[in-house]
Amino acid sequence: MNDTPTEESWGPVLLTKNQAAEWAQVTESKIRSWMQEPGFPAIRTPRHVRIHARKFEAWLADKAGGAA
Repeated sequence: MNDTPTEESWGPVLLTKNQAAEWAQVTESKIRSWMQEPGFPAIRTPRHVRIHARKFEAWLADKAGGAA
């Protein structure tokens, strides 16, 4: 039996800016603004940006003073 979490049980591991904005209930321009802050969990390539979902959740909690 494979115990590896799937996208259905965990959700996507990497989010687009639009997906991150929808999840956090903010605008995509707010995500772009946050991306300029040190420690924001984004993976940048020349053509794409992806945001690590769990690290983004932790980053938001830290930004909110540790409130989960």
